Amino acid sequence: MRELLSIHSIRQLALLEYLMRCSTATIAEISAATGYAPRTLWQDIQEVNGYLAPIRIETTNTGVMLNIPPSLSIRAIYRLLLAGSKEYNLLEYLFLNEGGSLEEVADNLYLSLSTLRRMIAEMNKKLEKHRIKIAVAPTKVIGDELSVSQFYIALFSEKYYNLSDFLQCGEFQTLNLLLNKICKENSWQLTFPDMQKLRVWGYVRLVRMRHNHPIHYTQTLDMLHDYSFLHDQAFLIQFFVTFRMKLDKELLMQMFQLVLGGLHLNTYEQLMFAIKKEPFRKKIFDNVYTLLSALSNEFDISLNNTENLQLDLYNIMQRSHYRHFIIYSRSRQFLEGFGKDYPYVLNIFYEKLQHLRVCHCMPEYFICDDMIYAIITQWPDFLEKIESIIPEIEVGLLFDTDIAHLRFIQKILKKYSTQKLSIAVPNVFATTVGQLPCQELDLLITDIPNLPVKDVEVLCVQEYPSEKDWKRILSTQERIVRQKMQALNNNFMKGAGHLSCNTSS
Repeated sequence: MRELLSIHSIRQLALLEYLMRCSTATIAEISAATGYAPRTLWQDIQEVNGYLAPIRIETTNTGVMLNIPPSLSIRAIYRLLLAGSKEYNLLEYLFLNEGGSLEEVADNLYLSLSTLRRMIAEMNKKLEKHRIKIAVAPTKVIGDELSVSQFYIALFSEKYYNLSDFLQCGEFQTLNLLLNKICKENSWQLTFPDMQKLRVWGYVRLVRMRHNHPIHYTQTLDMLHDYSFLHDQAFLIQFFVTFRMKLDKELLMQMFQLVLGGLHLNTYEQLMFAIKKEPFRKKIFDNVYTLLSALSNEFDISLNNTENLQLDLYNIMQRSHYRHFIIYSRSRQFLEGFGKDYPYVLNIFYEKLQHLRVCHCMPEYFICDDMIYAIITQWPDFLEKIESIIPEIEVGLLFDTDIAHLRFIQKILKKYSTQKLSIAVPNVFATTVGQLPCQELDLLITDIPNLPVKDVEVLCVQEYPSEKDWKRILSTQERIVRQKMQALNNNFMKGAGHLSCNTSS
C-alpha cells in the first residue's frame, strides 16, 4: 500500500530503493532511473539523512551510497518511513481514537483542517479498492471488517518490532498470558514469530471490538479448539481490569477468528479434518498439491515430509485476498536476493505457478512471493537439490614453484572458497607457456606475471595469497557462477517464454 504515502515520501522511497540495489551511484544515474531532477534528489538526501539516522546517504568520490550500520538492515528504513508518514499516522490515530470530530483530529495531529480534509479525500480514493474507507462524521475507519483488521495487523507488524513498544505494560502481559493459556489448552507449539503475529491479531481485534466492529463468522470448526481456560475466574477478572471488556467465547472468537475460525489452520491433521467437513477447502488443497507435484517432477525431489509445507501453502492461499504487509515485504526481499543467485530456479517457480491461473485461482503477486518463499525455505530436500544445481567452476593452478606448494594452494583454495570447484593442474610437459591447454578452464590462478594465455580469465597472486588476493579470487568465482546461472536462465527463458509475477507494490 505504498500508494497511500505522499508523493514526497514515494519519491524518497524510490531514491532509497535504488541505493539499496546499487553499492554506489551518481546523482545523474539515479535521476535517469527514477525520473526525478538532480536538484530535487540532493534536497531529498539532506532530508532523508535527518530522519533516517543513524542510517545515512553518504557522498563518495564515485557518487552516493547508502550506509547502514551493522545493527540495522533495510527493514529499518521502511519502518522509519512509516513512522514519519502523515497518512499512516492518521490511520493509526483513528484506530486508537475513534469517534472524534475532524477538528479534534486536526489539532491532535498538528494539521490544518483543510489539509486533513484533502488528505482523507485522496486516501479514500486509494483505499476504495481495498474495501476500506475513512469516515468523517464521526471520524473512524470502516469497510469490510476483515480487510480493515488485516490492514491494521499488517501496519502494526511492520511498524513495531515488538508489540510491547506499542502497548501499555499491563496490556502486553495480560494478552501474553491469554495466548499462553490458549496454546497450552490446545497443545499449539508456536514459534516466536507465530506468537508475535497472534499478539498483533488479538490486540487489533480487541480494539476494533471495543469500537463495535465485529467480524461475521461461522463456527464450523469450533470443535477443534478447547476453551476450558475461560473458567479461570482470576484471569477473567484480570482481563476485565486491563481491557475493560468481558472475555467470553464470543470475544475470543472475534480476537482470534483468523486462527479459531478456520482461516488459518495449525496442524496438518486439522487441515485433513477441515477438508472432510467443508468440501470447498479441497479445491485449494488440490491446487497446492498439484503445484508441489509439478515442482517435484521438475527438480526430481521427493514429496515425502512435506505435510507442514502443504499446510503453510494452504494457509497462504486461504488468506490470499488479504494483504499482510504495507510497504516492506520480507518474502519479496528474500526472493530478490535469491533470484540474483538462482534466476533459473526462480523462473521455474513462476512457470509452475501458472497452473493456478489456469484454475482461475491465481493469487496476487505478493501471495506468489509468499508461496515461493515457503517452498524454498520449508521443503526438506529442496536446499540439497539447489546445491546440486549450482555449476562447478573449472579452476586451473599454474605456479612455478614445486608440487608440494601446488598441493598446498589446492587445499586452502578448496577450504576457503564458497563455490563448488573442480581444480586441475594443466599438463605443461613438452609444451610452452603460450600453448597451455586451458580451453576448458573458467579461471586460471598463477604466480607468473603477464601469463600469455588466451580465452581464459587469469588471476596472478602471491605464493601465499594475500587478503587482497583472496578477495579477488572469491569475487571472481562468485561472478563466474552468476554468469553460468544467468546462462541457464537465458536458455530456460528462450524455451519457456517470459514468465514472472508482477512485483510492483
